[in-house]
Amino acid sequence: VFLIGFSSILYKLFFEQKEKKLIKKTFSKYINPYIMEELLKNPAGSLSILGGQKKEITVVFADIRGFTTISEYLPAEEIVKLLNECFSVLSNIIFKYNGTIDKYIGDCIMFFWNAPIEQKDHPYLAVSCVIEMFRELEKLNQEYSFSKNFEIKMGAGINTGEAIVGNIGSAHLMEYTAVGDTVNVASRLQELTKEFNIPIIISEYVNEKLNNRIPTVSLGKVLLRGRQQEIEIFGIKA
Repeated sequence: VFLIGFSSILYKLFFEQKEKKLIKKTFSKYINPYIMEELLKNPAGSLSILGGQKKEITVVFADIRGFTTISEYLPAEEIVKLLNECFSVLSNIIFKYNGTIDKYIGDCIMFFWNAPIEQKDHPYLAVSCVIEMFRELEKLNQEYSFSKNFEIKMGAGINTGEAIVGNIGSAHLMEYTAVGDTVNVASRLQELTKEFNIPIIISEYVNEKLNNRIPTVSLGKVLLRGRQQEIEIFGIKA
């Protein structure tokens, strides 16, 4: 009986370690150590979310701008160095606010909150994070002594709503990501920052959750590409 019980414990420990290794392999590039620690408290439960779940998230698309102009005056290696430094600074801020980095798409970063772990007040966390990102970009511009005509800029779109979150891809390449209308809307809002000439645009759903804790201004209702109903959007000056 003792041997059977001991073998059962070893068996359980072995598979728990395998589960923890898989969690680390899957999530290490997306999340900070705190969220990783939370996931490792329940390995089996954490792995179950990889199959996909529908849940409310707050998603951000942040587009870094100005590198095309700067590239005319700096060599390629300097541009790559600057781009990497810029992404490092911004990624650290996202991790500071316990955000999950989804992917880098050229000069754009997609990241979100409330997955893989539950997070209270995630719309407020997202907006606060983005505002700090703008402040750090300003410091970077000053550090490199860029003139106003050649500085690094950013436009960010933020939306809250239901999305499908999980490991998505092929047998050769799987990524933990979020998909759905909520994600598409955030991407469209980021595009609108150029049109409205305002650094941050949020949806009415995000604005409602902020409860007037951060000043916003209504930009009116818009019909976003791919949608049938208008939504009200709000701007935030970083």
